[in-house]
Amino acid sequence: MNRTKAIKEHCLGCCGDNAVEVVLCCVFDCALWPYRTGQDLRSKTYQKRMMKYKETHKEEFDWMKEDGYNVEKFFEFGEARKSNNPNFGRRKK
Repeated sequence: MNRTKAIKEHCLGCCGDNAVEVVLCCVFDCALWPYRTGQDLRSKTYQKRMMKYKETHKEEFDWMKEDGYNVEKFFEFGEARKSNNPNFGRRKK
């Protein structure tokens, strides 16, 4: 099993096998959060997906806001999990 599949299985298990819940996961301090969708947070694919979810799942985003979650982290494309480590997200050579 490769890393992406392992992360996908972990996230699905954590979210009750619900793919929508994986995308809308608000456990921002999870080490796997940036990788939960299998897309780079700065990619156009991720950005489009999150904008689509914002439109189609407005009610869920409203509930998260009411519960005190900072849902803007979903739309900080690449900044949500930025680390002080200059090598964060870079592949080892």
